[in-house]
Amino acid sequence: PYNGIYDLKRKLPLYTKTESSQSFFTAGYYCIQFENGWVPAYCPKLITLSRNNYLGPFKTRLEMQETLRRTND
Repeated sequence: PYNGIYDLKRKLPLYTKTESSQSFFTAGYYCIQFENGWVPAYCPKLITLSRNNYLGPFKTRLEMQETLRRTND
């Protein structure tokens, strides 16, 4: 990753994939709520999180899966 930063306002770790990129990605695992329900995601784009409800970031896939399981019950 290039340009690694921490967004204090949203409390999210962000990075770009190339040095000149304008697209920010969020580091970690997330549960994102779309119209069809909650789905797991790994390092989604920042724009995706700003347009949808989400839970995270989680450090491990297991933490994310456990939260997703509890959310879908």
